[in-house]
Amino acid sequence: MQYKKKKENQDVDRSKKSEYIFVEPDNFNEKIHLKEIFKESEEGYKFPINNSKVPINIFSEDMKILDVNKRLIQLSGYSKKELLSMKLKDIYPESAEILSKGIKKIIEAKIFPILEVNLHTKKGKIIPVEIVVTELKNYGPKSVFQGTVRDNDALMQIEKALTDIEKSFRTLAETSFDIIMLFDRECRNLYVNPTIEKLSGIPPEDFIGKKFVQLGLSDDLVKLYKETVYKVFETKTNDLIELKLPKGTWIDAFLVPEFDEKGEVKFVIITARDITERKHAEESLRESENKYRGLVNSSVDAVISVDMQMRITMWNPAAERLFGYNEKEILGKSLMTIVPKSYKKEKEEGFDEYRKTGASFVIGKTVELEGLRKDGIKIPIELSISSTRVGETEIPTAIIRNITERKMAEKAIKESEEYQRTIFSSVHTGIIVVDEKTHEILDVNQVAADLIGVSKKKIMGNICHRYICPADEGKCPISDLDQVVDNSERVLLDVKGNEIPILKTVIPIKLAGRECLLESFIDMTERKKMENALKHSEESFRALSDDSIDLIIRHDREHRHLYVNPIVEKFTGIMPEDFIGKTLYEMKFPKDLVELWEKAIDKVFKTKKNNHIEFELPKGIWIDALLVPEFDEKGDVNIVLTSARDTTERKKMETTLSREVSINNALAKLSRNLLSQASIDDISYLVLEHAKDLTQSQYGFVGYINPKTGYLMVPTLKRDFRKEFKKKDKETIFKEFKGLWGWVLNNKESILTNDPAWDPRSTGTPDDHIAINNFVSAPAMIEDKLVGQIALANADHDYTKKDLELVERLTDLYAIAINRQLLEEKIRGSEEKHRKIVEKFLETVSED
Repeated sequence: MQYKKKKENQDVDRSKKSEYIFVEPDNFNEKIHLKEIFKESEEGYKFPINNSKVPINIFSEDMKILDVNKRLIQLSGYSKKELLSMKLKDIYPESAEILSKGIKKIIEAKIFPILEVNLHTKKGKIIPVEIVVTELKNYGPKSVFQGTVRDNDALMQIEKALTDIEKSFRTLAETSFDIIMLFDRECRNLYVNPTIEKLSGIPPEDFIGKKFVQLGLSDDLVKLYKETVYKVFETKTNDLIELKLPKGTWIDAFLVPEFDEKGEVKFVIITARDITERKHAEESLRESENKYRGLVNSSVDAVISVDMQMRITMWNPAAERLFGYNEKEILGKSLMTIVPKSYKKEKEEGFDEYRKTGASFVIGKTVELEGLRKDGIKIPIELSISSTRVGETEIPTAIIRNITERKMAEKAIKESEEYQRTIFSSVHTGIIVVDEKTHEILDVNQVAADLIGVSKKKIMGNICHRYICPADEGKCPISDLDQVVDNSERVLLDVKGNEIPILKTVIPIKLAGRECLLESFIDMTERKKMENALKHSEESFRALSDDSIDLIIRHDREHRHLYVNPIVEKFTGIMPEDFIGKTLYEMKFPKDLVELWEKAIDKVFKTKKNNHIEFELPKGIWIDALLVPEFDEKGDVNIVLTSARDTTERKKMETTLSREVSINNALAKLSRNLLSQASIDDISYLVLEHAKDLTQSQYGFVGYINPKTGYLMVPTLKRDFRKEFKKKDKETIFKEFKGLWGWVLNNKESILTNDPAWDPRSTGTPDDHIAINNFVSAPAMIEDKLVGQIALANADHDYTKKDLELVERLTDLYAIAINRQLLEEKIRGSEEKHRKIVEKFLETVSED
């Protein structure tokens, strides 16, 4: 009898067992087919054997080796040809009887024993192994066996590696910032890492063995957790949920199944993290979007369309208000009607080019130019042009916005920028602004230019790599190597390539939407020279340090003072000799200062490198200290030398500069909002919010003068003060001007007082009024005309002249906004009057 393969199984995977049926060999083709079947079967077995990662040999019942894989050849050291000429007893000499008995058990009892034997390599090495013997079916007409060899030493190494991996994963879990929990099918907590205590306040050991319901969670939360865990057990797939804990904490939990050797889910691992801040940010974003959506939707721009002969075909009401032409009189006229003479030739030539080629440099872009009103007045406008094809016709459409007020605001911003530029140029610290992506030098101040040794004009535009910075391209410490440079010792290259040691700080900033790096530094050349001199001569050190304006101290490993120069008395009021042999702790300095100082000293002893710290003394004096190691002849640090400098004035300057930048940014933002089509009430509220924020005031109001009645209209009281008053119906219209705020309106002068109760201009406050601790206010004026007021109270600090200057700058912007509203009301009144005249005229004509 012979084997013939079923046709329906011809496409089955060769690594799987084939099915055969018995047929009679009735011709030569059958014999050929039979050989092919055996060849296919043999290849089907050889493929997985040869590619197996464990040693395998195939042998007959008489122990003759029939085949081996590559792994067994590597393990034994014999070639395949040598192994195929051998029997098992040749490579397992003392284990032949064990193998023989094992094969007999397979044939008689159909079991598959694991045999412990010794493999003898070609080089004489003896390797203890285990052999798993199985009988192969359909390999041939005779009984054939497969022996799978397992190296016991390798298994022990794998088990050790697995143990090490388990320890590593436990360490990882114990130090993870995420919460990691392990639950069984009954939802019992089998493990939780220490992070849980930060979230719940409960030690992790108190969770072990407890179910969800025993953890003090709400019924809804217990139900959600149980359902999610059971779902992972049932589906054997990951799951992700977000949930809110009772105290308002949001959790993002990822559930992962852990399988046993049978492929069943044994445990569920939960990895959770606190996403409360993200949720709050999302909620704040939604509130912000809702708040400003109304303002954006209320903005109306002029929209004008023309045909290919530049004749106006569409003219909306906003265009009518902007240019003064009504739709009836402007439709069909040339677009040049609203273009000043200075632009006409250029615009006509540009439109001719567009008509011929379909190309225009302004299509799809926003440009600024001037428009011509009906009354002949030129106005600055912002123009956006797009083109729409309707059938075979191109219809250019322009969206136009009056930017008169924006231009005025830009002028104010430019003046502010010039003010900042003055500060930028006058500080005694080198400052460089570099584009973070391109590393192009965008700006430098005069101090930096002097240090580099070339003019600002020649420095700007260069790439900083190998020009002023020794770093190569692609190796920038900040943008490429993610280093933090904060008062770090670095090197600056001058124009001749000389290295200048500097103390450098780099912070990321955004300028006109461009990501930049602001580098500030001081020249450390002199300090470095001093340090080198101090290493060579103690006498020179003392002579120099005694006369130094910097504070110089030497400490030993126990933080004791070995030397302090005389300037210490200026900083602390304590004589230098009183420091010698004592620590700051023994001298009863503040605890936090002692800890900061001693940690800085310890760091220098440990790292053998310089250390830099900055701190504040009790009397408000800021100190910038550099700690330098002094080495003995063995190269060990035996003393730490500290050079400290009073940087109080620099700190004040930095604070002042930072505040001015914040104020200018806020004013710019406010200016953009004032240019919108918002109502005067909304604008008053925006001004109040910015004023309170910039001056850190708790209360305030912003109001405007009704031009008809002369009364003060204060819409912001409804939004800001109402909940603070005991009376619910507080007036928002003031006919009489009293107290400090009334004095400002009556005298058209600003006021600042940090003791209102004793100010002679005060008339006191009503019983139901909030207590006023300090007060600042300024009138909003248009030329000599009073149009409004900003008043603020109860800042968390005494008001200063700078606060008053800020309020006066805000009143200038507020006055512009009020003036714009008054002009728009006049325009609307004029339009209404004109409409009534026309209606009356038409009525008269109709009667005639």
